[in-house]
Amino acid sequence: MQFINFKVTENGQTTTLNMTMSCAGLTCSITSDFKSSTGDVHRVADIIISGDATFGFIGTMTFYHADYGSVSVSVSGITYGSCGVFPDGGTITYNGTSGSTGSISFASNCTYSGTYDDGAGGTGVFSGTTI
Repeated sequence: MQFINFKVTENGQTTTLNMTMSCAGLTCSITSDFKSSTGDVHRVADIIISGDATFGFIGTMTFYHADYGSVSVSVSGITYGSCGVFPDGGTITYNGTSGSTGSISFASNCTYSGTYDDGAGGTGVFSGTTI
């Protein structure tokens, strides 16, 4: 199955996304170029997602920014069920070309925790509840 050039309408304005999505079974791959309000072209590419809400979603993607480089994102074991629309398991991590890194982990008691490093000396930890 393949979808090309999605149309999105919000507040009466329709935008066509230059996007291709191909799916085989439970695995989909997406690539999209889009123009920012400043006219720069950005890309979301190499999006590969597989799995389901019960056993966990896994996947990867890369976002390319015209000025700031790229960010690669990995998703591992993201599950849903105990926390409404929020994940109740799994981890999301990212790595940027500037040296930035981060992660967030979700738990079955509807809490999350994570770390970040902005690549320029700023680091931190965070945590909270989803519901």
